[in-house]
Amino acid sequence: KDRLSTKYNVPYLYILEGISPEAFKSAVLKAVAVHPYLNNRFALVDAEPVQMPGEERITVPLKKLKEEPDMSFFQNLVRPFDLLGECLSRFGVYSFEKKTYFFIDIHHSIYDGLYMTVLMQDILKAYKGESLEPETVSSYDAALYEKDRLEKEASLSARAYFDAQLK
Repeated sequence: KDRLSTKYNVPYLYILEGISPEAFKSAVLKAVAVHPYLNNRFALVDAEPVQMPGEERITVPLKKLKEEPDMSFFQNLVRPFDLLGECLSRFGVYSFEKKTYFFIDIHHSIYDGLYMTVLMQDILKAYKGESLEPETVSSYDAALYEKDRLEKEASLSARAYFDAQLK
């Protein structure tokens, strides 16, 4: 409804010191790969909005900065999502001297409050060289379960209605 607004964005900034920005970027890519819902997009199917997995891989730019960024640098990275045309999450790794900045901007429709802890734990594991476990149940599975449940409820409600009419 409010396509030019950023009120649906959930941005994060982590400031890290003493790590390799290149290794950190690699860890982010590994973690993102085991969380495929980060690549969700919206599409219209039979005029109904649905979330769908993106086909291309998420990218994580790595940029070496010539000066230390202030908060306005990162605030300018927050922009509205094109819900029908782009991935619903954005990542960036920026470095300046011994600091590495990890920026995330994620749309609220694919984010819950606990998710960032899970993602950051997986990034840390990947950074340490530990293996990551892919999701056993994805948001896509949950959506299908919910669709099935609603269809069953609608079917049961319709059956009850017609049974009552026939009595």
